Amino acid sequence: MHELPGSPGPVYRMIGERIAGIASQVVFVGGKTGFQMYRSGALRTTVDGQTMSEYASRDPLAAVAIMRGKMLPGDVVLIKGRETQRFERIALALAGRTVDCNIPTCDARVRCERCPMLERDWKESELAM
Repeated sequence: MHELPGSPGPVYRMIGERIAGIASQVVFVGGKTGFQMYRSGALRTTVDGQTMSEYASRDPLAAVAIMRGKMLPGDVVLIKGRETQRFERIALALAGRTVDCNIPTCDARVRCERCPMLERDWKESELAM
């Protein structure tokens, strides 16, 4: 959902309701306002708070830390986001790759698994320049 016309609140709440109907755990990465709207929709649908939702700020590595603490063998994970958010870093980290890149958005034309910055912290590279 990119640049929705009007207020995105009703759409985010509707998606939150749909998420609550299928997911037992949800980790949101992005803006806090969007998270609150998704969560309010999810809470309308859940019975006794069955769908647990957490906010991981804009940092995909924070999402990895939350997920590692909750995942069990056989769990299914859906990772969804804009291409520039590069959420494939979440999948790579969960699969065991070293991921230190935590920039919120990236316009690089190379996939994360081939990016020389995947295993480096961008702050360190700025100091080296």
